Parts: sequence; structure tokens; C-alpha cells
Amino acid sequence: MAAKKTVTLSEKDKEIIEFIDRIGAVGQVRVLIEGECFLVTVAKERVTDAGRNFLTRGGRDE
Repeated sequence: MAAKKTVTLSEKDKEIIEFIDRIGAVGQVRVLIEGECFLVTVAKERVTDAGRNFLTRGGRDE
């Protein structure tokens, strides 16, 4: 599934980065927040920027 939004984190976001790293190590976790359960999945993107540009252009230039 394609991402709907890109969020850029900086070194100021250390706690969020550590949280994402912890989830990335196992792939998926359940997070309980005030009685609500959320399924959080972290996976590295598999398509490179060059590949994405190629795919969204529709193919090779003629």
C-alpha cells in the first residue's frame, strides 16, 4: 500500500525514532493507549526513488 503522507523526522524526534526502531526490529506490535488497541507495523520501503520515478512516469522514455 502506498503511503498517503511522508513525515520527516529530525534528531529532535529521538523518542519517536527509537519507538520506530523497536517496532522495526519485530515488524509489528499492538499498542494500547487509554483502552484502545492499535496495530502498528513498520517495514522499510522496498522501491528506490529512481524506481518510483520510473514507475510513475509510465515506463521507458521513447
